[in-house]
Formats: sequence, structure tokens, C-alpha cells
Amino acid sequence: MVFDDPQATFDIFHRARWARYLADQQNGPSGTQIIITTYDESFLDLILADGVSGRRAAISGSGPGCDHVSILYAPGDGRLPAMAQA
Repeated sequence: MVFDDPQATFDIFHRARWARYLADQQNGPSGTQIIITTYDESFLDLILADGVSGRRAAISGSGPGCDHVSILYAPGDGRLPAMAQA
């Protein structure tokens, strides 16, 4: 399942329920693979607290003079490289 900023339209109560739903999908019997894109660090903290696990990465879009997109994976501690921080 792929979600692009799934929390963007929810109030704080529903964001928490949505985070729990994502964790249940990943950790349930189906073991669903989930890809989430978000700019919202507080939602990221919420889904991590609910038990969603996996790799963190930053995507750097192409720009003038650059014809490709880069994906920068975080090391084992989950912190993104300094150049990937907003």
C-alpha cells in the first residue's frame, strides 16, 4: 500500500486513529508492506510510536541542471543525512 501524506486532512484525533490503522495493517496477519510519504515529522513520530517499522529516506527531486531524483536512506539510527534535512 502506498500513502502520500495520509494525515493531511485529519484532525489530531483522526491522525492518531490513522496511525494506529497503518500499524495494524503492517503488523497484522497480512503483513502488508506500507510506503508512506510525508513532510510531517509529528505524524512520523506518531506512526513509529504505534509500531510501524521500516527504513526512513528522503527524496530529493530534480531541479535545474539535474535530470534525476535521489533517494537518501537513513542509517540504522533513523536519522536522515544533514543534507536531506528541511
